[in-house]
Amino acid sequence: MLFSLIAVGQQEKYIIISTPELELYRNLISILKDTSFVISPLVEKSTGASMLSVSRLIKKYGFNRSQFRNSSKDTFIIRKNRYFEVISPDSMSKFNHLGLKMMKIDSTIIFNPYYYFIEKTYHKECICKFSKTIFTKNRIYAIAKYYIECGPKAARGETILMKKTKNRWKIIDRLSFDGS
Repeated sequence: MLFSLIAVGQQEKYIIISTPELELYRNLISILKDTSFVISPLVEKSTGASMLSVSRLIKKYGFNRSQFRNSSKDTFIIRKNRYFEVISPDSMSKFNHLGLKMMKIDSTIIFNPYYYFIEKTYHKECICKFSKTIFTKNRIYAIAKYYIECGPKAARGETILMKKTKNRWKIIDRLSFDGS
């Protein structure tokens, strides 16, 4: 269930991420025990099914095939919260505009200003991006994907299967790994 609230950033309208998804991200980050990143505010990509055993996930956990084919075209936003630090959408637009250009700052050549300004502004070396989560109908299982970028050549992430037990999400299977 999504909130009916809409957030605005750089003249764009985004739907605020649902509470169950925010709880899942919070639990996932606590499991990772990694504090070197700040969170990207936008959730716009779908969790891809190309590397997953969709038939097994449907049969064993109760997902349905349409969840892997049909994904919302909406972009969701993660607002500031007490669990983790989120980049403001306006900063994100400004940083993205820099791209991977080379810049000269204080007589030092900076090859990746996007990551330079994230570190300078948020005191974090990396940025974590989430894909849209797929929940089973009963919301006991979920497939989530995260990707942590620390520069154009340093990134890692995975697609994971999580189960909600005693009001807490726990990783029960690592479905695919992305890394460089």
